[in-house]
Formats: sequence, structure tokens, C-alpha cells
Amino acid sequence: MNKQILLNKLNITDIFYIKMYLVIALILLFQSCQLNKQSDIPQTFLPYITNSSTPVEYIPILPQYDRDRQPMPESISQEAALVDIAMLEYIFNTSYSGYEYWKVKGVNFNQFFNNLRKIVNKQDTINTYFFEKEASKILKQLSDGHIAIEGYGYNYARGHKSVYYCDVIVEKSPENRYKVIDSKNERVSVGDYFTQKDPEKYLYPTLSSKGKSHFLLGAMSYDYIHSQKLSFNGSDLDISFHESRLLHHFPFDPKPFYIYDVKNIPVLRINSLRNTLYPLMKEFMESGHQLKNEDLLIIDVMNNGGGSSAFAQNFIKNLNGTVNWKLEVAELMSPPLTEYFAKYQTLSSDTHSPQYLELIQRYSKYYESFKETPIKKWQFSTTGDIEERGTFEGKLIVLANRGVISGGEALVGSSESIKNRILIGENTGGAGQFSSNCNYYLPNSKIIVRLPRHFIFIQGFEESVGYMPDYWLDTEDPFNEVIKWITDPENYCFKYQSSYTDMLKNKQNNIVLPDDVKILKPKPNIANELSKFSGRWFGLDGGVLEHVLVVEKITASNNIEAIYAWGNAPQWGVESGWMRMIGYFENGKLILEKNDIKIIYTLKPDRTMISLFEKPGVIAEARLIKMNE
Repeated sequence: MNKQILLNKLNITDIFYIKMYLVIALILLFQSCQLNKQSDIPQTFLPYITNSSTPVEYIPILPQYDRDRQPMPESISQEAALVDIAMLEYIFNTSYSGYEYWKVKGVNFNQFFNNLRKIVNKQDTINTYFFEKEASKILKQLSDGHIAIEGYGYNYARGHKSVYYCDVIVEKSPENRYKVIDSKNERVSVGDYFTQKDPEKYLYPTLSSKGKSHFLLGAMSYDYIHSQKLSFNGSDLDISFHESRLLHHFPFDPKPFYIYDVKNIPVLRINSLRNTLYPLMKEFMESGHQLKNEDLLIIDVMNNGGGSSAFAQNFIKNLNGTVNWKLEVAELMSPPLTEYFAKYQTLSSDTHSPQYLELIQRYSKYYESFKETPIKKWQFSTTGDIEERGTFEGKLIVLANRGVISGGEALVGSSESIKNRILIGENTGGAGQFSSNCNYYLPNSKIIVRLPRHFIFIQGFEESVGYMPDYWLDTEDPFNEVIKWITDPENYCFKYQSSYTDMLKNKQNNIVLPDDVKILKPKPNIANELSKFSGRWFGLDGGVLEHVLVVEKITASNNIEAIYAWGNAPQWGVESGWMRMIGYFENGKLILEKNDIKIIYTLKPDRTMISLFEKPGVIAEARLIKMNE
């Protein structure tokens, strides 16, 4: 009996160990499979991409190619909205190159789409504009200069990290003291000393004469800086800050690329690198050969909205003999991406670059196999690992601002190959880590979703921050400042012509207002939080169109009389004008309405005001500041 019990125990023990060995073997096999899947993923991408190939569904898509746009319905059914949400979730999951990256960074896409379904399930019929606004909220969790959702408006991800200035310039002495040499700030005088404990945080080197080191005082932030405490002469003062004056620089170009001379200095101006400009882009690339023996060359790339980085790199190669721009690239392929290119119908092969035509063909040939066996697949490559600096012996000055994005930033980045290159202006837009958009319709609302397919790590580049300049500028006329610096290097000294507020007042003088403008001080019975809206406000819609709000009268019965006025924006086909509007307060916001226009104004804790302008087909945001009366 005891012997039988012992045998039974041995059998149980044997079975236990056999099961344990099987579990270990399965774990090792799984790990081996995972290692095989990860063996071709570069170390840089491993924190974000765990599998180079993943099975997915195949769902037919509706591509959109920036041509004739399908009309949007005013509303859609609940069922149709749920179908659109499913499509939105599908293309994000399969065809957005930043999906894994942002999940690791804490963005919960599943929760967002589930919440969006809950919102839709509360209504039988969904207003399309409301649906667009709700669907676009996911973008504000991302820093991505390429992603967008376009419906009645153009909805984009969270913004640019910018420098805010305070109208003060200091000079560094041999003893490492910082003396104020120019000030248009009412709290700071010429001759004062900047005595901040951590001065480097606020010093932005600007153009100065030989042997001098001059700095603009500023602070960098994603959020608007209205004021900040800084130390002068050993005392902390509340110093007002403002946006860069470069926002008010609007170059007007006869064409996207051209070359001209200023004081015998060749200037290359380029504001776009679009694939559809290929005949002109061939001229641009060839001009590198034409300019390669110049002693001094200026490239003005301000407000370059991007396009093909191949054009930028080929130009630099022709100018310099080589390109030293290191990129680590993960390229995404999936059923929607292959279908997008398979259905792409080019306008004409003459208007597209060979690189883009090759891209269309390369993705198209995989469409049927990805439809049959749908997978999400990554391909990895590294480019530009070149040590030599190139053959261009002259000085290259590149003038850039936050309007330089994507392919424009490729021109800035690849220009680092040149030995004597100086970057001037402000940090670029920072739209490069995720790039190469494809566009998709949501099937029922006809909202367009723009998703990039490249995931890139670029040396010295951060999304939403971009490339940092060697010298910073805070002026409406950056080009002429650079010319003055070049032509008189011994005596040049940048100085502010006026305070930022006075500059805005001068700009307001260019905006037509009615002759009988009269601002009435709110009566004591008006709540303080409402009284703060009274007065004259100024800003820029989309960083382009001058926007003036004059709140003339606020009554206790919640009625507001106001004037909305706007400036000229030739690039938008807008001429200046004004209109009187009647408004009201709702949940602490000032709302003006007239005909099909609605403008919502929201006061911020930093004493600025955000405006949201809405009319069918147009949505524009601005940050306004209150002008001293």
C-alpha cells in the first residue's frame, strides 16, 4: 500500500516537472519568435516598435488626393457616425506612423475612440461640424506637424515651442556681466544690468558687430508668456513679454523659387518644395551648380511649407558636393497605404518628380498581396552618415522662421553639411519626425484625415521645436537686418524701433474702423470677469490675418456691442474690412454672431484672449492682446 502511494507520488512529481519543462519550452519558443521579429528593428526604434510585421484587417478606404473635394453633409445619422469612427480608428491603427510612439508616450487611443462612440450614441443625428470638432480633439494630445483633420476647418496638433521677447537687448562684458544696451520695455532702462541667477536660460544671441556679443532677452515655451519675473540691478521685476515680431513678416513672392541680387550678394528665395512643382524644382536643384563658387550666398527659406526633401538634398549636393544629414527612418506599409497609392492617378508625369512616381509604383505593386494577407509592416533605413563637410568654400547664410516645416526643414538640416553655414531667424516649425502624408475620407462625413507614413529620428531636431538658429531675430524686416549686418560688420548693432505694443498700434492704423468708435467703461454692476473684455484687442488669425476686436459697450442685461475688423491677407485673397456685431456672454466666453459668422472669445489667465472664428468652410484661431487705450 505504501509502495503504491509512493509510485503515485512519483507519477505526480513526474507530471509536474514535465508540465514545467513544457511551459519553459513554450516561453523560450515565444521569446525566440519575438527576437526573430525584433532582430531587424534598429535599437533607436525598439522602445516604440515591438514587431516589424503585424497582422491587421483589410477594410476598403476612400483616398483623397488634394483635388476636387467631395461635399460634406450638414449632418449624418448615428449609424453613419459610428462607421466613420471605425474607419478613423482603423487608419490611425494601421497607417499612422506615430501611433506606437504616442502610445508609449501615454496617449490612450482606445479610450479616445470609445469615448467618441459614447458621445455619438447619445444622439440619433450628428451635426457634422460637431463631429469634426470632437474627432479632432485627439490631435491636441500629439506633437506632430503633419497630422491633420480637415472638415469645415483645418484641425492640427498642439503647437510650436516659441521664444517670447521683452524688448530688451544686453551686451556681454569680458567679466560676464550683461549690460542693457537697448530697451523699449517700460520697466528696464539702458545702462541697467541683467542680474538673473540663471541668465543663460533667457539669453538668445542676436546679430552684433565684430567682437561684441549681444543677446535678446526672451523665454521659450509651448504656452504664451505674457509676463515673467526677471532680475535687473539685483531686484526682481515683473517684465512683460510678447510674441516674436517675425510673425508680422509676410514676404510676397512672384513664384515659389527665384534668385536675385542685393548689393552684389546672390539671394536664393524658395517658399515651397512641392512634388507638383517638379519643373521648377529641377531649376532649383540645378542652381546648386550655378552657385557653388560664390563667396557669399543667402538662402531665404522663410515660410517654406515643405514638400520633397529629395529636392533640398539634391540642391545641397550640387552646391556642396555632398550631403551630411543623418536620418534613421522607419517607413510604414499597410493595406490602406498600398491602396492609397494603387488608386493614385497622377495629373501628368511631367508635373511629378521621378522619386514620387517611383514611390507610387513601389507601394502600388503590394496592394493585392496586402489585400489578400493584410499586415502592418515596417521597413528601416539609415541615410546621410557622411563625415566630410563638402567642397563649398563660401559663407552660406540661411534665413528661417517657424513657418519652415517638413521639406523646408530638410533644406535647413542638410545645409549643415556646409562648412561655413549660419542659420538666422528663429527655431523652425518642427514638423519632421512624422512625415509624408496620405489623405483619407471618412466615408459618410467626408472629413479628410491626413496621416504621415514615415517615423524619423533626426540628429539635432525635435518635433514642434525644430532647428535652433545661430542668431535670433525679433523684427518685422529680418532680411534687411541681415543685409545691414553683412555690409557693415564693424558698426552693425540691432536696436528696436519701437515697443511691441506701439508696433501693434501702428499696425492697427492700417485697419479701417468706423469713425464713431467709442469705448464705454463698464458700469460697477457689471461683473469683473466680464468687464475685462472691454477695450481694444489685437492679434493674428492663423498667424496671418490681422484681427481687431473693439468691445464698445457691455450692459447688465448681458448684451455686448462690438466691432470686429480685419486686415489685408493677399495670400488668402482677403481685403480689409469691419463689421459691427451684437454679442452675449455664455459660460464666461464672449460670443459674437452675425449672419453665418460666429466668433468665440475666451480670456486666459495670462491676460491674453483666444478667439475662434467660424463660418462655413473657415475656422481660424488667434491669440489677442489688449491694447493700452
